[in-house]
Amino acid sequence: MPRDGSGIYHRPVGTDAVPDTTIESSKYNNNVADVETDLNTPRPIVAGGTGATTADGALTAMGGEKAK
Repeated sequence: MPRDGSGIYHRPVGTDAVPDTTIESSKYNNNVADVETDLNTPRPIVAGGTGATTADGALTAMGGEKAK
């Protein structure tokens, strides 16, 4: 999971590149999968999102009300 319990994103261990070395496919694929999961998961409020997957859910999360 790309986010910790506080909703903050952290790079997976082992994804920092080392100059002049060959990229290890398993580390690269792990990073790509991690980013994919993060981009397809509702963004928490602490990270600039609403934590919701719908417009109504976002409105509720932000404490808003619908106008007539």
